[in-house]
Amino acid sequence: MKEVHFPDWPQWLERAEFSERQRQSWAITVRWYLSFCRRGRGGVNHQTARDFIAWAQRAKNPEAWQLESWREALRWFFRTARAAHW
Repeated sequence: MKEVHFPDWPQWLERAEFSERQRQSWAITVRWYLSFCRRGRGGVNHQTARDFIAWAQRAKNPEAWQLESWREALRWFFRTARAAHW
């Protein structure tokens, strides 16, 4: 699976047209996901994103809206990484 290398994601998120609250929330989620990848020695890719969401759902038992917010943050990360590096 193709690895994603997007070290400047915080700058891209800061420039994104979202509310400050959403940017902060998504930054937390992306950092949490990247930490999950480092701890699990998994690469940053779509499969580890799916694994992260599955783990977070089991471990945190979030409300549906929270789980969807986490998913949206990771979707933004991968879509923006692809757009930024084309």
